[in-house]
Amino acid sequence: MGKAQLTGVEIPREFWPTNNSHGGPLPRFLEHNPARIWVLSSHPQWLICLVIMPGPVGWACLMGPTNLLGTTPQGTGSVFEPICPDIWTLGLDWFRQLGCPMVQFLKADRPANGPPLSLPNGFAPIAEFWDLRWQYPTDSPTPPTLGKRSWAKSQAKDCGDIAVQTMSGSLDCPALTPFRSDALAWDSLIQIHGKNSPCWILEWEDFAVGVLLGQLPESGLFDFPQTGTISYFGLIPSFRGKNLGCEFLTDFLHFEVPKKGAMTTMVDAGNLPALRAYQKTGFEKIGTSRLFFITL
Repeated sequence: MGKAQLTGVEIPREFWPTNNSHGGPLPRFLEHNPARIWVLSSHPQWLICLVIMPGPVGWACLMGPTNLLGTTPQGTGSVFEPICPDIWTLGLDWFRQLGCPMVQFLKADRPANGPPLSLPNGFAPIAEFWDLRWQYPTDSPTPPTLGKRSWAKSQAKDCGDIAVQTMSGSLDCPALTPFRSDALAWDSLIQIHGKNSPCWILEWEDFAVGVLLGQLPESGLFDFPQTGTISYFGLIPSFRGKNLGCEFLTDFLHFEVPKKGAMTTMVDAGNLPALRAYQKTGFEKIGTSRLFFITL
């Protein structure tokens, strides 16, 4: 990987894009956690942010493209000058000063997902994630028989108790478990996706056994549904290994996703039970990302 340097211009918090600014809003989790943002010198339409999420777990995130009030790093008289000599050095020092034990960076394999970025020495790969996509069948599939399965729509902020239970013993990113509890992992999720995001409580004989956090497709051009997402899906340990994951997914996709709609998700390739459930349900691989981390 080499001793990569990443130059850019740090944006002071008072100049961060908001709902009312030309650049548009930034993710909610940047408002609630220690964070810093740079605009890349080599790709001015892209941002890289460093943020400490609950755990604490440090994240380096690439975001964009965006229009940052028309500002470019080389702009004369810019409030963002001078150009930063090395984002990685300053950023990792900042993480250390705040007592953050590790930093992670998710790097997509597809160049179209952002400008090429190299990582400095010390970052090591810890997991591979698959981007998966499901498309509503063009034929008329036979409706699944629900039997004892049902679900109730709720919001992420009201699903914490059952969601934390589903994270117990999870195979997702085991390298991160020393740095965060199940409760803090869920706290991070709802900070990223929003506490008011739709979350379905999955039930077996009216007993809560799991959750599905996501967003259904909305109507787009000519009323064709856009693509929705599954941000998290999990069952409590005592209900795993019984094919219920696949059955709940089949039910949800058939009865909740509008016809012609599509859903995407991201799964740790090492989490074989989850991967098999998605593949049996009809999800197909469309991309790969690799998760790197560095201990400080």
